[in-house]
Amino acid sequence: MLLKIIYFPWFRNAQTAILVRGLKRWLMLAALLFVAMPAASADQELLVVYPETAEPFRSVFEQIVQGIESQAKIQKFVLSKDNDRDALASQLIEHPPTAIVALGQRSVAAVSSLDNRPFVVAGAILSLPELDTTPTLHITGISMAPDPALLFARLRALAPRVRQVTVLYNPEQNEWLIKRAQAAAEAVGIKLAAYPVANLSEAARGYRDIFTKVQGPSHAIWLPMDGLAAEESTILPLVLEHVWKQNVVLFASNLEHVQRGALFCLYPNHLQLGRRLAELTEKHDASGLAPLRDVRIAVNLHTASHLGLDLSDERSTFDLVLPAN
Repeated sequence: MLLKIIYFPWFRNAQTAILVRGLKRWLMLAALLFVAMPAASADQELLVVYPETAEPFRSVFEQIVQGIESQAKIQKFVLSKDNDRDALASQLIEHPPTAIVALGQRSVAAVSSLDNRPFVVAGAILSLPELDTTPTLHITGISMAPDPALLFARLRALAPRVRQVTVLYNPEQNEWLIKRAQAAAEAVGIKLAAYPVANLSEAARGYRDIFTKVQGPSHAIWLPMDGLAAEESTILPLVLEHVWKQNVVLFASNLEHVQRGALFCLYPNHLQLGRRLAELTEKHDASGLAPLRDVRIAVNLHTASHLGLDLSDERSTFDLVLPAN
């Protein structure tokens, strides 16, 4: 960087010349310091907190962390089963991050309990119901639940005869998602009938009642990511038995459900999710939880054939086709 001092005619005396030379040296030194100074973003470091866990969840967390690390400089804190709250608080003091990414419900709870924490982004969770009652938490994040807008757009493309979708859901987990789903279904010309359930018995009764009323290709059942309405030991077998007998489309938000007979699901792209979480730390916008949009699609062709659906035009868009052979 070149600096040039212009001497005007009134700079006549020696004292003025000395002042000018001093000013020139000062400006050159300032310029060198400015060039040598790193950008502010280079000093930013995220603290990524995630729980100690076994497979397959360990790999999920590691892939998300890898995505975050591809976008930002990070330090990691693995939360033990004993919670390590004091150790986590000490790390915040010794190595203050610019923001925290908390992965998993246990990590979000641990981080939320800390005093004087920086901005927090949550990931690898389904919901944040505490945000509705405690806005001072200043947490934003991305749910593992796929965006209903993407789900219903795919349903319309794969099963265009569907006109009505029924969903049972746990309101403590998914009330926020169902509100989005109502608008998403309406946007593609589908009527969504949503029924909250409080326990497994209520969910089982609800599905039995539903299957006395629905029949054929104009109806679909949506299984959200839900510990009650999509419980896998009793509820899922019940639903799979009835949709198969009655030729009802079943779509889901869980890859295992497609392996067991659902027509399709949207499942997370964990690496891209990590990149997206890193981007959110730069915005510092505590706007709450957003549904997942970084997704892949899995389709069960055996189920499609049973339903009489021709998916040949869509097959190039599938990330995973089941059965594998």
